[in-house]
Amino acid sequence: MMKKITKQSEKFNAHLKSQESEYDDIFQDQKTEQQHQPVIQKEQQRKTNIRIVFTRKPAQQQEQQIIPPQRISVAKRSWHKELDNLINPSEMKNGKFSQEEKESIMQIVRNYQVQNNLTDQQLKDYIELKTLGHSKIWLEITKFIPTRTVDSVYKLIRRSLDSKNRHGYWNKEEEAELLKCIQQYGRKWREISKHLNRTPDNIRNKYIQIGEHNHLFRNKSFWTIEEFLILMNSVHALSGYPILLPNYDQTLQQKLGEDFQNVKFRLNYRKMKADDKEIFELLKSIVNIPSKIGVTIKWTEISSEIKTKTKDDIRQMWYKLNGTLL
Repeated sequence: MMKKITKQSEKFNAHLKSQESEYDDIFQDQKTEQQHQPVIQKEQQRKTNIRIVFTRKPAQQQEQQIIPPQRISVAKRSWHKELDNLINPSEMKNGKFSQEEKESIMQIVRNYQVQNNLTDQQLKDYIELKTLGHSKIWLEITKFIPTRTVDSVYKLIRRSLDSKNRHGYWNKEEEAELLKCIQQYGRKWREISKHLNRTPDNIRNKYIQIGEHNHLFRNKSFWTIEEFLILMNSVHALSGYPILLPNYDQTLQQKLGEDFQNVKFRLNYRKMKADDKEIFELLKSIVNIPSKIGVTIKWTEISSEIKTKTKDDIRQMWYKLNGTLL
Protein backbone atom coordinates (compact mmCIF):
# COMPACT_ATOMS: atom_id res chain seq x y z
CA MET A 1 0.00 0.00 0.00
CA MET A 2 2.82 2.40 0.94
CA LYS A 3 4.63 1.67 -2.34
CA LYS A 4 1.48 2.51 -4.30
CA ILE A 5 1.09 5.82 -2.45
CA THR A 6 4.78 6.61 -3.01
CA LYS A 7 4.47 5.96 -6.77
CA GLN A 8 1.37 8.17 -6.97
CA SER A 9 3.21 10.91 -5.10
CA GLU A 10 6.21 10.66 -7.43
CA LYS A 11 3.93 10.74 -10.47
CA PHE A 12 2.15 13.83 -9.12
CA ASN A 13 5.44 15.61 -8.40
CA ALA A 14 6.70 14.84 -11.91
CA HIS A 15 3.50 16.26 -13.40
CA LEU A 16 3.78 19.35 -11.20
CA LYS A 17 7.35 19.98 -12.32
CA SER A 18 6.34 19.72 -15.99
CA GLN A 19 3.58 22.30 -15.43
CA GLU A 20 5.98 24.61 -13.62
CA SER A 21 8.41 24.39 -16.50
CA GLU A 22 5.76 25.25 -19.10
CA TYR A 23 4.40 28.25 -17.21
CA ASP A 24 7.61 29.28 -15.48
CA ASP A 25 7.14 32.98 -16.18
CA ILE A 26 3.62 33.08 -14.74
CA PHE A 27 3.93 30.79 -11.76
CA GLN A 28 7.48 31.35 -10.51
CA ASP A 29 6.25 32.17 -7.03
CA GLN A 30 4.47 28.81 -6.78
CA LYS A 31 7.55 26.56 -7.09
CA THR A 32 7.86 24.34 -4.05
CA GLU A 33 11.04 22.37 -4.50
CA GLN A 34 13.64 24.93 -5.47
CA GLN A 35 15.94 23.89 -2.59
CA HIS A 36 16.51 20.52 -4.32
CA GLN A 37 17.52 21.95 -7.72
CA PRO A 38 21.02 21.17 -8.98
CA VAL A 39 23.60 23.91 -8.51
CA ILE A 40 24.00 24.49 -12.27
CA GLN A 41 20.24 24.87 -12.72
CA LYS A 42 20.07 27.37 -9.85
CA GLU A 43 22.92 29.38 -11.36
CA GLN A 44 21.22 29.49 -14.76
CA GLN A 45 17.98 30.65 -13.17
CA ARG A 46 19.83 33.33 -11.18
CA LYS A 47 21.39 34.69 -14.37
CA THR A 48 18.02 34.98 -16.10
CA ASN A 49 16.84 37.28 -13.31
CA ILE A 50 19.76 39.68 -13.69
CA ARG A 51 18.83 43.00 -15.32
CA ILE A 52 21.44 44.07 -17.86
CA VAL A 53 22.06 47.81 -18.12
CA PHE A 54 23.49 49.00 -21.44
CA THR A 55 25.65 52.12 -21.54
CA ARG A 56 25.25 54.62 -24.34
CA LYS A 57 27.06 53.61 -27.52
CA PRO A 58 28.10 55.64 -30.56
CA ALA A 59 25.32 56.50 -32.99
CA GLN A 60 26.48 53.97 -35.61
CA GLN A 61 26.23 51.14 -33.08
CA GLN A 62 22.83 52.06 -31.65
CA GLU A 63 20.94 50.67 -34.65
CA GLN A 64 22.31 47.20 -33.94
CA GLN A 65 21.65 47.40 -30.20
CA ILE A 66 18.68 45.49 -28.85
CA ILE A 67 17.48 46.92 -25.57
CA PRO A 68 15.76 44.28 -23.45
CA PRO A 69 12.19 45.26 -22.52
CA GLN A 70 11.80 46.64 -19.02
CA ARG A 71 8.48 44.86 -18.51
CA ILE A 72 8.21 41.36 -17.10
CA SER A 73 7.45 38.73 -19.73
CA VAL A 74 4.55 36.32 -19.31
CA ALA A 75 4.37 32.87 -20.85
CA LYS A 76 1.33 33.19 -23.07
CA ARG A 77 -1.26 35.69 -24.35
CA SER A 78 -4.58 35.32 -26.13
CA TRP A 79 -6.72 37.56 -28.34
CA HIS A 80 -9.76 36.23 -26.43
CA LYS A 81 -10.13 38.41 -23.32
CA GLU A 82 -11.60 35.73 -21.05
CA LEU A 83 -8.94 33.16 -21.99
CA ASP A 84 -6.22 35.80 -21.70
CA ASN A 85 -7.38 36.57 -18.17
CA LEU A 86 -6.99 32.89 -17.23
CA ILE A 87 -3.46 32.44 -18.56
CA ASN A 88 -2.35 36.00 -17.77
CA PRO A 89 -4.03 37.00 -14.48
CA SER A 90 -2.56 40.52 -14.49
CA GLU A 91 -4.63 43.54 -13.46
CA MET A 92 -5.65 45.05 -16.79
CA LYS A 93 -5.56 48.79 -17.42
CA ASN A 94 -8.19 50.65 -19.40
CA GLY A 95 -8.20 54.05 -21.04
CA LYS A 96 -5.50 55.97 -22.84
CA PHE A 97 -1.93 54.75 -22.99
CA SER A 98 0.56 56.95 -21.16
CA GLN A 99 3.53 58.36 -23.06
CA GLU A 100 5.80 56.00 -21.11
CA GLU A 101 3.68 53.01 -22.16
CA LYS A 102 3.73 54.11 -25.81
CA GLU A 103 7.51 54.49 -25.83
CA SER A 104 7.98 51.11 -24.13
CA ILE A 105 5.65 49.36 -26.58
CA MET A 106 7.30 50.88 -29.64
CA GLN A 107 10.72 49.84 -28.30
CA ILE A 108 9.45 46.27 -27.93
CA VAL A 109 8.20 46.35 -31.53
CA ARG A 110 11.58 47.60 -32.77
CA ASN A 111 13.34 44.89 -30.78
CA TYR A 112 11.08 42.28 -32.36
CA GLN A 113 11.82 43.70 -35.81
CA VAL A 114 15.59 43.47 -35.27
CA GLN A 115 15.49 40.02 -33.68
CA ASN A 116 13.47 38.63 -36.61
CA ASN A 117 15.34 40.50 -39.38
CA LEU A 118 12.21 42.27 -40.61
CA THR A 119 12.44 45.21 -42.96
CA ASP A 120 10.28 48.27 -42.31
CA GLN A 121 7.98 47.21 -45.16
CA GLN A 122 7.63 43.67 -43.78
CA LEU A 123 6.75 45.08 -40.36
CA LYS A 124 4.10 47.35 -41.90
CA ASP A 125 2.71 44.40 -43.88
CA TYR A 126 2.32 42.42 -40.66
CA ILE A 127 0.55 45.38 -39.05
CA GLU A 128 -1.88 45.86 -41.93
CA LEU A 129 -2.57 42.15 -42.54
CA LYS A 130 -3.41 40.82 -39.09
CA THR A 131 -6.26 38.70 -40.44
CA LEU A 132 -4.03 37.02 -43.03
CA GLY A 133 -2.06 34.82 -40.65
CA HIS A 134 0.13 37.27 -38.74
CA SER A 135 -1.87 37.50 -35.50
CA LYS A 136 0.68 35.35 -33.61
CA ILE A 137 3.21 38.16 -33.88
CA TRP A 138 1.13 40.30 -31.55
CA LEU A 139 0.82 37.45 -29.06
CA GLU A 140 4.62 37.39 -28.92
CA ILE A 141 4.98 41.16 -28.60
CA THR A 142 2.32 41.50 -25.88
CA LYS A 143 4.04 38.97 -23.64
CA PHE A 144 6.03 41.99 -22.44
CA ILE A 145 2.89 44.10 -21.85
CA PRO A 146 0.76 41.96 -19.51
CA THR A 147 -1.39 44.84 -18.20
CA ARG A 148 -2.97 45.69 -21.57
CA THR A 149 -5.15 43.52 -23.80
CA VAL A 150 -3.65 42.14 -27.00
CA ASP A 151 -6.24 43.97 -29.08
CA SER A 152 -5.59 47.37 -27.48
CA VAL A 153 -1.82 47.03 -28.01
CA TYR A 154 -2.32 45.96 -31.61
CA LYS A 155 -4.56 48.95 -32.31
CA LEU A 156 -2.07 51.35 -30.71
CA ILE A 157 0.76 49.99 -32.86
CA ARG A 158 -1.38 50.08 -35.97
CA ARG A 159 -2.35 53.71 -35.35
CA SER A 160 1.32 54.57 -34.94
CA LEU A 161 2.82 52.67 -37.87
CA ASP A 162 0.10 51.92 -40.41
CA SER A 163 1.04 53.69 -43.64
CA LYS A 164 -2.66 54.16 -44.41
CA ASN A 165 -3.35 56.07 -41.23
CA ARG A 166 -3.62 59.79 -41.76
CA HIS A 167 -3.50 61.44 -38.35
CA GLY A 168 -5.15 64.60 -37.17
CA TYR A 169 -8.14 66.78 -38.00
CA TRP A 170 -10.95 65.63 -40.30
CA ASN A 171 -12.04 68.39 -42.67
CA LYS A 172 -15.61 68.79 -43.94
CA GLU A 173 -14.79 67.15 -47.27
CA GLU A 174 -13.51 64.03 -45.49
CA GLU A 175 -16.61 63.87 -43.28
CA ALA A 176 -18.84 64.15 -46.34
CA GLU A 177 -16.88 61.38 -48.08
CA LEU A 178 -17.17 59.21 -44.96
CA LEU A 179 -20.96 59.60 -44.87
CA LYS A 180 -21.15 58.84 -48.58
CA CYS A 181 -19.12 55.65 -48.11
CA ILE A 182 -21.30 54.56 -45.19
CA GLN A 183 -24.39 54.91 -47.37
CA GLN A 184 -22.72 52.67 -49.94
CA TYR A 185 -20.90 50.11 -47.76
CA GLY A 186 -22.59 50.34 -44.36
CA ARG A 187 -20.27 49.71 -41.40
CA LYS A 188 -17.63 47.86 -43.42
CA TRP A 189 -14.75 49.92 -42.05
CA ARG A 190 -12.00 48.00 -43.87
CA GLU A 191 -13.74 48.56 -47.19
CA ILE A 192 -14.21 52.26 -46.44
CA SER A 193 -10.53 52.59 -45.45
CA LYS A 194 -9.63 51.74 -49.06
CA HIS A 195 -11.32 54.97 -50.14
CA LEU A 196 -10.14 57.17 -47.25
CA ASN A 197 -6.55 57.57 -46.11
CA ARG A 198 -7.49 56.45 -42.59
CA THR A 199 -7.40 53.19 -40.64
CA PRO A 200 -10.64 51.26 -40.01
CA ASP A 201 -10.48 52.17 -36.30
CA ASN A 202 -9.99 55.85 -37.10
CA ILE A 203 -12.99 55.79 -39.44
CA ARG A 204 -15.22 53.95 -36.97
CA ASN A 205 -14.31 56.34 -34.14
CA LYS A 206 -15.02 59.38 -36.32
CA TYR A 207 -18.44 58.06 -37.26
CA ILE A 208 -19.24 57.55 -33.58
CA GLN A 209 -17.97 61.06 -32.81
CA ILE A 210 -20.23 62.77 -35.35
CA GLY A 211 -23.28 60.96 -33.99
CA GLU A 212 -23.63 57.80 -36.09
CA HIS A 213 -27.25 57.54 -37.30
CA ASN A 214 -28.08 60.77 -35.39
CA HIS A 215 -25.56 62.88 -37.30
CA LEU A 216 -28.25 64.64 -39.36
CA PHE A 217 -30.01 65.85 -36.20
CA ARG A 218 -27.01 66.63 -34.02
CA ASN A 219 -26.84 70.09 -32.46
CA LYS A 220 -23.22 70.73 -31.48
CA SER A 221 -23.66 74.32 -30.34
CA PHE A 222 -26.30 74.20 -27.62
CA TRP A 223 -28.03 72.01 -25.08
CA THR A 224 -31.67 72.55 -24.13
CA ILE A 225 -33.17 72.05 -20.67
CA GLU A 226 -35.43 69.38 -22.21
CA GLU A 227 -32.40 67.37 -23.41
CA PHE A 228 -30.83 67.71 -19.98
CA LEU A 229 -33.98 66.41 -18.24
CA ILE A 230 -34.21 63.43 -20.62
CA LEU A 231 -30.62 62.54 -19.73
CA MET A 232 -31.29 62.74 -15.98
CA ASN A 233 -34.46 60.63 -16.25
CA SER A 234 -32.67 58.04 -18.42
CA VAL A 235 -29.87 57.64 -15.86
CA HIS A 236 -32.54 57.34 -13.16
CA ALA A 237 -34.25 54.55 -15.12
CA LEU A 238 -30.97 52.66 -15.61
CA SER A 239 -29.59 53.05 -12.09
CA GLY A 240 -32.67 53.23 -9.90
CA TYR A 241 -31.36 56.43 -8.29
CA PRO A 242 -33.65 59.50 -8.48
CA ILE A 243 -31.21 62.08 -9.84
CA LEU A 244 -33.52 65.09 -9.98
CA LEU A 245 -34.53 66.69 -6.68
CA PRO A 246 -38.23 67.01 -5.73
CA ASN A 247 -39.96 70.09 -7.16
CA TYR A 248 -37.10 70.65 -9.64
CA ASP A 249 -39.62 71.79 -12.25
CA GLN A 250 -40.93 74.54 -9.97
CA THR A 251 -37.37 75.77 -9.41
CA LEU A 252 -36.71 75.89 -13.15
CA GLN A 253 -40.01 77.65 -13.81
CA GLN A 254 -39.29 80.32 -11.19
CA LYS A 255 -35.82 81.02 -12.59
CA LEU A 256 -36.36 80.53 -16.34
CA GLY A 257 -40.09 80.98 -16.94
CA GLU A 258 -42.89 78.65 -18.01
CA ASP A 259 -41.16 77.73 -21.26
CA PHE A 260 -38.01 76.60 -19.42
CA GLN A 261 -37.70 73.33 -21.39
CA ASN A 262 -36.75 75.21 -24.56
CA VAL A 263 -34.10 77.37 -22.90
CA LYS A 264 -30.68 76.84 -24.54
CA PHE A 265 -27.20 76.99 -23.04
CA ARG A 266 -23.65 76.26 -24.12
CA LEU A 267 -21.63 73.52 -22.42
CA ASN A 268 -18.21 74.24 -23.90
CA TYR A 269 -16.33 76.18 -21.21
CA ARG A 270 -14.39 78.14 -23.82
CA LYS A 271 -17.62 79.38 -25.38
CA MET A 272 -19.79 79.66 -22.27
CA LYS A 273 -20.96 83.17 -21.46
CA ALA A 274 -22.23 84.48 -18.13
CA ASP A 275 -25.83 83.39 -18.87
CA ASP A 276 -24.68 79.88 -19.84
CA LYS A 277 -22.70 79.49 -16.62
CA GLU A 278 -25.64 80.71 -14.56
CA ILE A 279 -27.96 78.15 -16.16
CA PHE A 280 -25.44 75.35 -15.69
CA GLU A 281 -25.04 76.20 -11.99
CA LEU A 282 -28.83 76.18 -11.68
CA LEU A 283 -28.97 72.69 -13.21
CA LYS A 284 -26.30 71.46 -10.81
CA SER A 285 -28.42 72.70 -7.92
CA ILE A 286 -31.45 70.56 -8.88
CA VAL A 287 -29.65 67.21 -9.06
CA ASN A 288 -28.25 64.81 -6.50
CA ILE A 289 -25.69 62.45 -8.04
CA PRO A 290 -24.50 59.55 -5.83
CA SER A 291 -20.73 59.21 -5.50
CA LYS A 292 -21.02 55.65 -6.82
CA ILE A 293 -23.85 55.20 -9.27
CA GLY A 294 -23.41 51.40 -9.15
CA VAL A 295 -24.14 50.65 -12.83
CA THR A 296 -22.44 51.02 -16.17
CA ILE A 297 -24.34 53.77 -17.93
CA LYS A 298 -25.28 52.76 -21.47
CA TRP A 299 -24.57 55.97 -23.35
CA THR A 300 -25.53 54.48 -26.73
CA GLU A 301 -28.93 53.51 -25.37
CA ILE A 302 -29.49 56.97 -23.93
CA SER A 303 -28.41 58.64 -27.19
CA SER A 304 -31.27 56.84 -28.92
CA GLU A 305 -33.58 58.89 -26.66
CA ILE A 306 -31.76 62.17 -27.37
CA LYS A 307 -31.31 62.16 -31.13
CA THR A 308 -29.80 65.66 -31.20
CA LYS A 309 -26.75 64.53 -29.19
CA THR A 310 -24.05 61.92 -29.66
CA LYS A 311 -23.16 59.51 -26.89
CA ASP A 312 -19.92 61.50 -26.43
CA ASP A 313 -21.95 64.70 -25.97
CA ILE A 314 -24.11 62.97 -23.36
CA ARG A 315 -21.18 61.43 -21.53
CA GLN A 316 -19.39 64.81 -21.45
CA MET A 317 -22.45 66.48 -19.94
CA TRP A 318 -22.71 63.80 -17.24
CA TYR A 319 -19.06 64.03 -16.22
CA LYS A 320 -19.07 67.82 -16.15
CA LEU A 321 -22.22 67.80 -14.10
CA ASN A 322 -20.83 65.56 -11.36
CA GLY A 323 -17.45 67.29 -11.42
CA THR A 324 -15.26 64.39 -12.60
CA LEU A 325 -14.32 66.07 -15.87
CA LEU A 326 -13.67 69.80 -16.02
